[in-house]
Amino acid sequence: GNPRRCLNRDLVMPEVAAEGLFAAAKSVIESLASLCVHNEAHGSIAFNYFVQHRMIVLPCAEQGPVKCRVLHMGEAFWSVVPALQHLPVAALSLESNYGSSESLRHFFTEVLRVRSRLTADGLQQMLQGSLGSHQQGSDPNEVEDGLDLAACIVPPPQVAPAVEFDVGHAVIEARRRAQAAAPPSDGLEQSHEGQQSPAHLNAGPRTWRRVGSLGGVAIFTVDGQPPPHVPSPDMNVLWHVCSVFGLTFGQIAFAYDPSGRCVCEEQLFLDMTRIPRAAQCFSPESV
Repeated sequence: GNPRRCLNRDLVMPEVAAEGLFAAAKSVIESLASLCVHNEAHGSIAFNYFVQHRMIVLPCAEQGPVKCRVLHMGEAFWSVVPALQHLPVAALSLESNYGSSESLRHFFTEVLRVRSRLTADGLQQMLQGSLGSHQQGSDPNEVEDGLDLAACIVPPPQVAPAVEFDVGHAVIEARRRAQAAAPPSDGLEQSHEGQQSPAHLNAGPRTWRRVGSLGGVAIFTVDGQPPPHVPSPDMNVLWHVCSVFGLTFGQIAFAYDPSGRCVCEEQLFLDMTRIPRAAQCFSPESV
């Protein structure tokens, strides 16, 4: 803007006036706060002036042409909730610029009735209301109206493209691992926490014991506990499954865990409790 002359004093350039605006405004606010702290009449007069004009001044911390911003009471806020304290919006609070004295807090939040604490929802509403409110392309003045919330806009997170699941590759890999599996054996299994279901996380490794056989296929149970009574399986179906994966009966075994945990986390075990369900299949191809 153009320079101004006040009461026969030297010309004051706009940038010089803007640099001293916040200090002057803070001094005035401190005086008003002391006048209004115990006087409701003075508080009403101050409220009526502030509600009609932009009179709350905030300094601009960043280096740039804009030195200060002037706000309506509805745009200002005294503080932010803890969840916002690490965000740029915290630097726009009145508390961080005017200080945390009780008289200033009372003046802003009780007399002028500005927002006492800005929440995440409140910030979102302010961001939505500010979209398109600032014109781009025009040269900024030393003093601008309203908050500049550009630094508070969080870009959407970059989502990595989903990797397409290759069914054919998964089948080939499962077949390769199955064919390379060693015959089931007694002993303590290794810990495979990543392979456990959510209901059995941190259950720990189990000790498997061979307790018999069924249709020529070995039976293993946890700690050698008695297996459940199940109908005799259709060995033709089992032979068909083994032939599809290139396995022999010596590489597989039936297994039982009373806890209901998956039995095939480490060895090629077939859950004995699933035998009745497999018996309902009408053909080997439907297994």
